[in-house]
Amino acid sequence: MPWGLDMCVCIVSEALEAAHEFTVPAPSAGARLDLAFVASLEGVSRSRAQAWIRAGRVSLDGEVCLRPGQQVKAGQAVLLRAPEPSEEPAEPELSPLEVLHEDEDVLVVCKPAGLLTHANRDGDRSVSGSLLESHGPLPEGDVPLRAGIVHRLDRDTSGVLVVARTEDALKSLQAAFRDRVVKKVYEGLVKGAPRFDSDWVDAPLGRSQRHPDRQSVLSAEEGREALTYWEVMERFDGYAHLRLEPKTGRTHQLRVHLASIDLAIVSDPVYRSKGGRPAHLPPSAPAMERHALHAASLSFPHPRSGAEVSFSAPLPGDMQAALTWLRAERGRS
Repeated sequence: MPWGLDMCVCIVSEALEAAHEFTVPAPSAGARLDLAFVASLEGVSRSRAQAWIRAGRVSLDGEVCLRPGQQVKAGQAVLLRAPEPSEEPAEPELSPLEVLHEDEDVLVVCKPAGLLTHANRDGDRSVSGSLLESHGPLPEGDVPLRAGIVHRLDRDTSGVLVVARTEDALKSLQAAFRDRVVKKVYEGLVKGAPRFDSDWVDAPLGRSQRHPDRQSVLSAEEGREALTYWEVMERFDGYAHLRLEPKTGRTHQLRVHLASIDLAIVSDPVYRSKGGRPAHLPPSAPAMERHALHAASLSFPHPRSGAEVSFSAPLPGDMQAALTWLRAERGRS
């Protein structure tokens, strides 16, 4: 092979990720295979790990594994095979963006899991970018990358999101969120047995000193006020379906608050209960490819009329499938 072509193949292989090998550490015992990648290889996203696994590039103790949800054990050897030069890494398909309501002032959408709320510097698909393409210009405010965005949902959180279409609507909705007159209701699946049927979590939040990209519970002097109300919708053996109302809007609030009371969100790869073990469903359950959190409804004063309007979105298929399995296999209690 000519030297120049050989160099090109090497460059292409490096661009499509090289081979990696690691041993499952003890803290990841019982976790999903894709989440073991996230925990063990810095900078690897869960969607990228899932693409590798489904493409047949990953082996577990020498056996090719095609299931991102495969449960791993401490000490197992995980090998990511380098791709052939012609291989293209597949990206997971996202559900289409559903518009629940639109008028001249606002757009209300149901964001699918896996979709960013606003644009990033990597050019990943986002709610903001999709609406710019389908509905035209949106007000930029002070942050051009966040055109029309008033509030955000985490990438892997699904559910109701309102987007402003005019500068006046943007300012009005920003004021409504700032003044806490917006009512947000979420549903989540958690691992653990709630001690009560309902309760409040009143715990200040702020940036973690150990992990600057995460949030953590801090002292009142160090953190910002954060308040969450939760109540049990259904109980199962070892799991629960919760209704959640955040009264403040801190980053990752629900995920951090629930983990702090040993009720971590199912399949959350970042925030875990105090024991540190991942909050996964049993291997026989339907796969949850993201954390099980859904923004079920949103109520706010309409920026033009001032009248309260409410919008809701049913649980997506993955959470419905998990609930159906829990009801059948773990029994309501």
